[in-house]
Amino acid sequence: MLRRKAYKEVAREDRSLDYDSLTVRPNRLLSIEWKLTNRDIQEFTVGYWYDFYKGARGRFRQGIQYGYAQRKTWADLNGLAPEGLDNIFETSFRYYLP
Repeated sequence: MLRRKAYKEVAREDRSLDYDSLTVRPNRLLSIEWKLTNRDIQEFTVGYWYDFYKGARGRFRQGIQYGYAQRKTWADLNGLAPEGLDNIFETSFRYYLP
């Protein structure tokens, strides 16, 4: 309960979070700070669209997309090098009015 109350008080004092591409501060009460610089960023996307129906009443379309994103950072003084990896799968069904 004490931690929750202390966190709320800090959040009231400073509502701007320090999350940017170079600095991550997961907990301001502990004052932990990592400097992360990008070593490598890669992204790959593939997808398609298919028209189920296309006529006088409009168009019904379906789409699928897959995305892959990876971020690697340089190691810090402790030898830790955090990495980020995302696999994204999206679908879409659309109806276009005539």
